[in-house]
Amino acid sequence: ASNIVGAGIRPDYIGKNSRRVEAYKNTFDAWAESTACDYENHNNLWGLQHLWAATVVESGGCLVRQVVNNALAFPLVLQTLEQQYLDESKSGVTEKNREIINGIEFNEDGSVHGYWIKTSLRSTYRVDNSKFYPADEIIHFYWKDRPGQHLGVGWMHSVSDLINQRQEWRDTVLTQMRLAACFGLIVEEAPKDMGLGDSERGIRDEDGNVFSEVEAGMIGYTDKGSNVTTVSPPNINQTTDFSSSVVEDIAAGVGITREQITGNFSGVTWASGRLARGEFYTNLDRWQHFMMIPGLNKVHDWFDNIYTLKKGKVNIVKRSWIIPQRSAVNPKEELEVDIRKVRSAAMTPQQFTRKHGVKFSDAVQAWKDAKTEMGDLPFDFDPSKFSAAGNQLDNNDSASSNASSNTEKDDKTDNKE
Repeated sequence: ASNIVGAGIRPDYIGKNSRRVEAYKNTFDAWAESTACDYENHNNLWGLQHLWAATVVESGGCLVRQVVNNALAFPLVLQTLEQQYLDESKSGVTEKNREIINGIEFNEDGSVHGYWIKTSLRSTYRVDNSKFYPADEIIHFYWKDRPGQHLGVGWMHSVSDLINQRQEWRDTVLTQMRLAACFGLIVEEAPKDMGLGDSERGIRDEDGNVFSEVEAGMIGYTDKGSNVTTVSPPNINQTTDFSSSVVEDIAAGVGITREQITGNFSGVTWASGRLARGEFYTNLDRWQHFMMIPGLNKVHDWFDNIYTLKKGKVNIVKRSWIIPQRSAVNPKEELEVDIRKVRSAAMTPQQFTRKHGVKFSDAVQAWKDAKTEMGDLPFDFDPSKFSAAGNQLDNNDSASSNASSNTEKDDKTDNKE
């Protein structure tokens, strides 16, 4: 879930009227950053995204309901419900010939008409009341593996037995290790009490207390002539081959890397780490673009509808989503590759900034603000004053002269306007 959502999958806009688009963007950002968008008032929109993704992974799916509260500055509120709130007792065919399966009502053509959601989960032995909500008021987040699948399942369902068996193996090994630590000595001593031994006392310690179980480092005493079995702890020649293979099977079953499960990257080379990450990033692309973003588009449509009613329609030419930046195996090399792609037109500046988790418009505006604030002060991250090697440019250098000429053109354009 942390890799799918990160610090938030955030929208970006391109519109004809930049001033109105900026006002629209500011309104959305203010609503998304506030916990008022959460029905339970715990998370902002980015926290809700993580909650949705985590719930899908853990239990299979979650429901997001649109709620309108006109008492708020922006009235859109999102209620998050677990998938178990679907009223599975609702099943059959309605009077209008619609079929209900597991609380989901379908039209005759097979499309979703709406959802029957329980109003209470107090007891499994009582018939809970449920309420119908149209499909356009509900978002159902879940991963769909096959046509016609209408409910999600926990992502660890295919490896749950392996997880259980590995835990049993760990418990068994721990018991073996405890037994292996129970090395002991039994001392056969002369009889006492006029030569008559006390055979009922059994094996005892130096204080005369009878042992009830094998203990680590025990030294036992017994009477002469007693029949005693030597304490021989098991020989532990334990390897991690079994555990490693099971962990690899679990990782493959849920679509992540072995290192992500264990947190141990000591045995990973640069090449193997990059290959494993590449496979994982392919899965991330599917989860982000096929599961999360379609649902987020619907959330944004709800926002857009309310914004249009309150302030009028904004002509958004394109709305896209900025995926959180992904960790790199070799950040320096991968950054250099991206820079070369931009310089060779294989990647646009917009694609570059989105890949690194930044809106292009925000990056450009931030640079404008920084240039205004810096004035004539030279900083080596300014490409108009310093080369990529860190050498300061003068007016004879092409980059500097081009920057100066462009500045003069901008000044003339501003004067004309």
